[in-house]
Amino acid sequence: GDRVRGNLNFFVYDIDNFIFGNRSGAELENLPVYNILQGDSRFVGFDAQGSFRLAGQSWATLGLGRVDAKLTATGEALPRIPPLRGTLRLDLPYRGLTFSPRVTFASRQDNVFRGETETDGYTLFDLRASYIWARQRVAHIVSVTAANLANELYRNHTSYIKDLAPEMGRSFRANYTLRFH
Repeated sequence: GDRVRGNLNFFVYDIDNFIFGNRSGAELENLPVYNILQGDSRFVGFDAQGSFRLAGQSWATLGLGRVDAKLTATGEALPRIPPLRGTLRLDLPYRGLTFSPRVTFASRQDNVFRGETETDGYTLFDLRASYIWARQRVAHIVSVTAANLANELYRNHTSYIKDLAPEMGRSFRANYTLRFH
């Protein structure tokens, strides 16, 4: 609609002979070695997103997602499955300029496969500003993004090297996009 938009996706996947890595405990050149295993599995989860018009062309967008994945024979959790995660983003336009602050969170992942380490939850703060210069058949878009503004030390549970290296700290990026219409 004009004021509220959203979608909800619920899924159940039964996957025969799902292939996954199991950390062996060995290392090669300071990197973990994985044994490749397979087993029948079930993935159950959802992804939801809702956007709400605040005023004028300003919007708030909320997103939430969760997946639970297990081996069907044992009920054991599969490795590297993301925890509950969510985002809140505001889009605040003024003429050709749009400010978009965003908060992203992930909860603690303690439902882990044997030998896999748990991962702490985290909260990240980002800010994006973009300017659109529209011409007759083309739009020039310049954007600047500051990510992880609080310089949060966090680890992504889906990363193979999460026990060796955290994710990127505070960062800045500039972008130029040329869009034809």
